Formats: sequence, structure tokens, C-alpha cells
Amino acid sequence: MGQSDNGMVSKFTLIKMKKYFNNQGFTIMELLVAMSIFSILTTFVVFKYADNEKLRSLKLESSKILFALQKAENMAITGQIFASFVPTSYELSLSNCSDNCFYDLKIKDANDNEQILEKQELKKLQIKLPDSYGQVLFKFLPPRGRLEIIDEANKITVPSIKIDIGNDDIFYCLEVNSISGRIDLKNGKCQ
Repeated sequence: MGQSDNGMVSKFTLIKMKKYFNNQGFTIMELLVAMSIFSILTTFVVFKYADNEKLRSLKLESSKILFALQKAENMAITGQIFASFVPTSYELSLSNCSDNCFYDLKIKDANDNEQILEKQELKKLQIKLPDSYGQVLFKFLPPRGRLEIIDEANKITVPSIKIDIGNDDIFYCLEVNSISGRIDLKNGKCQ
């Protein structure tokens, strides 16, 4: 009797397990809904990543100008000398441009001889100077790194300037003040 009970229990258990596992699958409709939700979420993540990548690239290119200005200021303060060239000014110039802009970082000596230290291309970036400015020159003078901002088009020195740097969608505002010596890069267009 023990064997027949065990045999019956085994068959009964197998039938019950077979029913249990057969009822655990997904229908085609459930799979399609799950795949649709997954694809929508994946699309959202990919587009969000692309937007963030564009923003990071723009921030990097804009920061190059900020770092170049800070570099010129530091060289003027420390009185950095290049080979036998003794600079009397460290200069960076920016112009209005709509795409693939660049800046020049150069030094000048007492005889107005100049040497270009760095020429940097700024990819997919627009530089918009204030109206009537065609080109602006940032001149740092040793030994204290005093800053002069010169409007090259009108040949005048200005106390401060705000420059829009960006592209069609996103802008940063480069604010430079010769009186306080502040150089800032802020989110958004200049006010």
C-alpha cells in the first residue's frame, strides 16, 4: 500500500506541477506591451543623453575662453618669460563669429614684437559681442596683471564687457570687468 500511495502521490504531484508551469507564460499581447514601454523609455534616455552631450560640449568650448583669460592673467601676474622674449603685455582677442570661432593668445614686448602662444579653435560655437564691437582685445599688464578691455573697432578702452557665447539654443554669458578684475562665465544670455 505504501508503494501505491507513493505512486499516486507522484503522479498527482506531476500533474499539478505540469498545470502550474503551463500557466506561467506571457501572452503575445503582454510581451508587445512590455516591449513598447521598454522602447519608449529607451528612446527617451537616448535623446536625453544626446541633449546632455550637446550641453557638455558647449560648456567645454565656452570654458576654453574663460581658462585662456585666466591663463593670460596668471602669466601677467607671475611675469612669465619665454626664452629671451620679455613680455610687456599678455593679450587675448575675440571677434564676432557664427560658427567654428577661435581666439589668439599672444604676448608683446616693449618693441611691439609679438609671439602667438596659443591659437584655439572653438567648435560649433558662436561669439556675439555687444553691438558696434567687431573685435575685443583683453590686455593683461605685468606685474600685477592689470586688465584693459579694448574695443578694437572704435579704438577705445571700456571698463567691462558682456559677451554671449553659445549656439542657437544654449548660451553662456562671459562677463569681464577691468575695474574689479572679475572674469565669470554664467548660464544664459547676457542681460
